[in-house]
Amino acid sequence: METYKYGENSLIRSMGFNPYKIESILKNGILSKNKAMELGISLSRNYNGYNLDDYISLTRPFYSNKNDERSCYYSLIPKNVNLIIENQPFLYDQKYNYFNHPDEVLVEDIIPNEKFTGLVIPENLKDRKLMELPMINVKTNFYINIKENSEELIKYLNTYGHEINEEEYHDLMEELKLTIKALNQDKDNEELKQDFFEIKIEISAFLAEEVQKTFDKLLGKENTTLQEMIEYLNYKTLGLPIYTTGKEFNKKL
Repeated sequence: METYKYGENSLIRSMGFNPYKIESILKNGILSKNKAMELGISLSRNYNGYNLDDYISLTRPFYSNKNDERSCYYSLIPKNVNLIIENQPFLYDQKYNYFNHPDEVLVEDIIPNEKFTGLVIPENLKDRKLMELPMINVKTNFYINIKENSEELIKYLNTYGHEINEEEYHDLMEELKLTIKALNQDKDNEELKQDFFEIKIEISAFLAEEVQKTFDKLLGKENTTLQEMIEYLNYKTLGLPIYTTGKEFNKKL
């Protein structure tokens, strides 16, 4: 099997499983928050305050200890669809406190899509049905992040002619809002914390089912898999080589 030979300055960007985010990155490149606003491109975050507004966070795998729980590689690469990036200048200096992981680097403003050299799908996830994958980051604690990510995805599915169950979606978001309000008034309430986590799981599962329906209809399949969705989005955009990864980027699909 063909192995991707990443070098000292190869970079990886994790993209999650949300097809809107993946297609947007493949079309527009990777943008910082401020660059996206300048270009008029919708860009929601998974977290508030993690990346600086003018910078993009990436993994430098040549220097990753893949068994170190503090590393970007350990935290992100085996759990997401990823992009391989080459020939891109970056900033790295551990003296500064905006680096959160030992193998993290930053790029200012934009990474154009001509710097992308491949896509990586985790071996253990490539055959998963889309409905089994998270479509929002359930670790975020910010209502606005969940709302913006959800609504971007819904608008994207609408472009394929898919209409979601609006009543169910609004009921879920209202429950989320009320749970956050209650938790803000009783921050140490363990039952409310569990409710908060569970409603985020429910919203993600709802969106995943809608993504499944959209791509099943689009591709004329039943139970479209992650690999099949990525192959379609890749064919629609850049036509990059696609690799799977176990311990390494170990084979080309």
